[in-house]
Amino acid sequence: MKKFGFIFALFSLLLIPIPFWSQVSHLHKQIDKIVKYDTESDLRKIPGYIVGIIDGENTYVESFGNVVDSKKALTDTDVFEIGNVSKGITYELVHFLNVVDVISFEKFVNDCLPQEFINPRLKDTKVKDLLDIKNVFPNVVSGIGISEIDGLHPYVRMDNQVLTKLYRDYVPEEDFLSNVYSNVDYAIIQLVLENYLKKDLQNLFDEYLNSYIGSNFFYTKFERIEETVTPGVTRGGIIGESWEINNFATSIGLKANLEDLLQFARYKIEKHKSKSHDNWENLFDQLTETWNPQVKAFEGMYLIKINNSKKILASNGHSDIHGAFIAICPMTETAVVVLANSAVGTQDLGMLILRMINNNWKRKSSLSNVK
Repeated sequence: MKKFGFIFALFSLLLIPIPFWSQVSHLHKQIDKIVKYDTESDLRKIPGYIVGIIDGENTYVESFGNVVDSKKALTDTDVFEIGNVSKGITYELVHFLNVVDVISFEKFVNDCLPQEFINPRLKDTKVKDLLDIKNVFPNVVSGIGISEIDGLHPYVRMDNQVLTKLYRDYVPEEDFLSNVYSNVDYAIIQLVLENYLKKDLQNLFDEYLNSYIGSNFFYTKFERIEETVTPGVTRGGIIGESWEINNFATSIGLKANLEDLLQFARYKIEKHKSKSHDNWENLFDQLTETWNPQVKAFEGMYLIKINNSKKILASNGHSDIHGAFIAICPMTETAVVVLANSAVGTQDLGMLILRMINNNWKRKSSLSNVK
């Protein structure tokens, strides 16, 4: 645990004070202008959304619209379903576990499961493979895929028993469209962690991630979901139901508020801000390509090449009632988080705000003199 003590000391500065709230501030007006003139969607159809911004040591929060069926404004403590953003959080949990030698990225998955569920066809598959976009498993598996997925509660029927049998019996296929992260791969991560470490996933998050970066990421295994998350509306504009997700928490099922994601963004900035321009270029060239040559898979998120001097870490997620977006520019120590109480989400708003605070991507890196 000495290694973890070092990590705690290193990131203790991430425990920031309460963000600044503004009374129709200049920043609020600037975001209003972006919404009015630059976004590709009509955000007036969304009941409410909340924006968190990190700019160096400062943190700002701006709330727009209201809680569903209420005149109350959204706050940074309202809880949202963050969908695919869960994958980036899960990656960091495994990263911490790897750092303290609890489980290694290089661990073979077969060694983490009960003997009766070992798959000899996957003997070379490692934990790190499930965290990348190698798509060991596709998003939808024939036989227990679309026909058995509840639209309101995706993957709810794929419990531990189904997942372990899927792993045991699976015959790898060639030529998967491996340009996005697989939901099933990340679900297998949850199975691996709980079985190998003999601990509930929530306990692992609390012990190895939440307590060290000052967050409270969780999944609703024991709570009544509708009493936990803020209400939201579907793409059809009606009040919808929250997801009931246990076994895919590591993939798409985590819950968080704005404070949690801002803490996560500060952690990522601290983790990567010492990288020079050349470091980023070399890293980008080595990463797995996705659907776009300017977008690479990195740490459960996507590393986007904005121009020759800027790289952005980004992820977005949706549930049936919420939208979540996070984008981080470690080079300028800036980040934006947007949470919406609508499945439509806020489209490109978060990236446009990040572009604004980075002076249309012309802002100099905090390491501009480092080669």
